[in-house]
Amino acid sequence: MKRMLRAGAAGVTLAALLATAPAASAADPSLHTVGLPFLWSAAGVDDVAAGGPDNVWFAGLQGYVCIPFADSCVVQSNGNPVVRRWTGSGWREYPINGWTGNGGIGHVRSAAGRTWISGDYTQPGFLARFDGTAFQKSPVPDGAKVANLDVGTGGAWIVTGDSPDYLGKYSIYQGDGGTWTRVPAPSDLKYIWDLKAPAADAVWAVGAKDRDLGGGGRGTPAIYRYDGRAWSELPAPPSATEIVTHIVPRAADDVWITMTHSVAHWNGASWTQTPVPSGGETFALDVDGTGTPWIGVRNGPDESLYRLTGSTWTKVTTPSGVAIRSVAAVPGTGTVWAGAAKGPDPAVLTTG
Repeated sequence: MKRMLRAGAAGVTLAALLATAPAASAADPSLHTVGLPFLWSAAGVDDVAAGGPDNVWFAGLQGYVCIPFADSCVVQSNGNPVVRRWTGSGWREYPINGWTGNGGIGHVRSAAGRTWISGDYTQPGFLARFDGTAFQKSPVPDGAKVANLDVGTGGAWIVTGDSPDYLGKYSIYQGDGGTWTRVPAPSDLKYIWDLKAPAADAVWAVGAKDRDLGGGGRGTPAIYRYDGRAWSELPAPPSATEIVTHIVPRAADDVWITMTHSVAHWNGASWTQTPVPSGGETFALDVDGTGTPWIGVRNGPDESLYRLTGSTWTKVTTPSGVAIRSVAAVPGTGTVWAGAAKGPDPAVLTTG
């Protein structure tokens, strides 16, 4: 079965991080599963998004088929797309107009009354906007592949390119379902791992200026902000030698990032940085309405969710056998949703 998929001088002190960390709650929340609608066999949840309590989405595929022989599939189908919305009491399906062929949905983003989806690695050129009753296909500029997607009050923003390793061979565009406007990217931002666009004058792109292709996630970290006119570089945490994988900008003086093996917070003047629990590798990040960061951490086969509780990262309790793949916080609340695998089956969980 297909694996369920799924980015001036600054001082850094762990003490500062702990001093400003959210206070521990009386009872740390746990994740519980939410019953899924009927899905064909061999389904997967690749992404989750939370635009509001009654506007939570999961996306992925269903009906993947592989009849194996040796190290390949002699018969294979990449399945069909899945997008469902949680309305507060149940899941609802909407048409995906303009879809052709087989494959899944790799990204779903929902904010500021907008919801967009893009295809997974089998359908990398598919992009669609939700109009309230159905998803309407939006042509990708130059017929390119969508490598990253985000939405905010300034509309949709996409990064196009062949893969996360395209070494500067990418483009950034802004639009809202019609004409796309290209936004020139910083010349020394060679790898883009994540892009967040909460507003037209607050767009963030992170990744690396270079990368050690020998592995380990090492490289020269890069963090840039676009104010609607030009890009400016935010200094990276001192001594950081890891690529920046995810960013959540809550305000100009409240920015969280994950690097390969660490997490850092920018307060407008300096960074506070802490290592990832158990020396693991980050794969997801969001920050809830209380200011609490939640991160996905991979340690070998274990894929878990952690939250900053008081002065430490606390592993969030999940049902047995669950492997977290993505996380999304409901704006203005402390509620979090997660996409996951539970054994061979997909799962969606929440703290609400």
